[in-house]
Amino acid sequence: MERSRWTVGTGAAVARVTRVLGDHERGEDRERRYRLDFPADTPSVDAATDATVEDWTVTVPESARLARVRLAFPDAHVSLCLLGPVLGDALGDAADGDRKAAKTVLNAVPNPESLPFLAGFFLDPPGVVRLLAGVTAASQRAADAVHSIRYPLVRHAAVARVGLATGTRRAFESFAASLDDIADIGDVDAADALCDLVTTTGDWPTARDRLRRLGYTPSDLAARDDGRSHAVALARIVRDGGGDFERAREYVRGEFDTTEAYGRAKSRALDADYWQRGRAWRDAVAAAATESGDDDFAFALANALHWTGEVARTDARFPELLHAAAADVANRIDLDGVAGRAEYARLLAVGHRHRSARNHDRAVDAFDRAREVAEEYDFLDAWDPLYSRSVVRANQHASAGRDSRAVAVVEDAIDALAGYDVPDGRRKEAFAHLRGQKREAEASLEGDDPGVRRIHLEAARDHYEQAGLSRSVARVDRKLDRADRDAENDERGERAPVDRGERGGRGGRGGAGVGPEYDPEPVGSADPGVIEDDAFPGR
Repeated sequence: MERSRWTVGTGAAVARVTRVLGDHERGEDRERRYRLDFPADTPSVDAATDATVEDWTVTVPESARLARVRLAFPDAHVSLCLLGPVLGDALGDAADGDRKAAKTVLNAVPNPESLPFLAGFFLDPPGVVRLLAGVTAASQRAADAVHSIRYPLVRHAAVARVGLATGTRRAFESFAASLDDIADIGDVDAADALCDLVTTTGDWPTARDRLRRLGYTPSDLAARDDGRSHAVALARIVRDGGGDFERAREYVRGEFDTTEAYGRAKSRALDADYWQRGRAWRDAVAAAATESGDDDFAFALANALHWTGEVARTDARFPELLHAAAADVANRIDLDGVAGRAEYARLLAVGHRHRSARNHDRAVDAFDRAREVAEEYDFLDAWDPLYSRSVVRANQHASAGRDSRAVAVVEDAIDALAGYDVPDGRRKEAFAHLRGQKREAEASLEGDDPGVRRIHLEAARDHYEQAGLSRSVARVDRKLDRADRDAENDERGERAPVDRGERGGRGGRGGAGVGPEYDPEPVGSADPGVIEDDAFPGR
């Protein structure tokens, strides 16, 4: 629901805003009024756009969508954004599923990525979720934008003191779960977001304090994510410590519980199934912390960090921290095989994060660097980053309307991958994905013939289904609906102009357009295989 009172600013530079309700919000020449008061320093008005300020009452007329007032405090400036009557009504209507109101809201903000942070001052967290559900259902560009920031958004809500702030464990988990229910933006996992909170905080003591303020202890997190958060905490400690493992050992002794002998735990981890390796190596770390020397502890720790990150399938950032810390530990004890694998995995994780955020050039650069690392080791897959960078580059061309170039990139990728020994299951998935991209881009090149466009889209949908890419299937379904409408309009002689999507906009980022776009499902190798024993010294 819409707030009637909120706070902006920090320290002594704080303004409290109270919406003044009354008849002035109804009828002709509507306006909204806001009363400002200041618990500490009193500012002066530096600037007011689309609003008037008199005796600390701000009036926003009906003609203004979003007014701005800049306040000059003695040691800081604070900017206020205040809703006009039209946008204020539209926020509530968009949250109730009104597509026209959703467009009004999106047209009033600088870009879709800014909307939840801005709306967090006017709406409580459940209201922000309802608003995002409304605008993402109405706009593919908004859905792509919110998809790209969903984990930064949840992290922000966890630590913010004003605006979009959850404040308590219950409110935080409810917010994350409600975002996860919005089908158009992809999965949101509260445990992943908390691991990200640790990742993006500068040091472990500060991260631990933030978790405690939210109502979590390390043991609480470990109980809900099978101990993965312990690995993230250790990675943060390793990166803080500059190669000193004693703080990591102290953490393990305080938080882990095991009676297993290190030799047995290590053998079990070396033989573990791919998906269980992270957990098995974390058990080995617990055993090594109590009975082994630094080299054994570091060996177990490097593998625990790497394999925990390896099996994570997420757009969150914590796998990057895990792999970076694993490489640090492995290099400390000259464990070249683990260090190389960790650096390769880190670059893939970086690439997929930028891919999700539609930072195409950064994603391609990360995948290219991962391919360079792969070429230095015979147990790493050079085809994987080649495949991923091709998907990203094709997406970039399609998003900008360069569909013929997208087709050429995909064709080149298919030819290049044919020369690699790709595992059968991954080969089928990768080639189905690329062929789906090719047919979807080809559909865009048939803008004047809805019948031919439908043939391409149906083929693209089949390929995406084979690859298990649910968001791409849903996207193509929407385009098929449009193709049906075009065909009906042709029969009536009322052909509508071809919709090239919601490109551009004031945010400077192109939308998905009619070409291929990002899917959240990971495209990396599900199991790169168990590397040879000589990569594990001491076995």
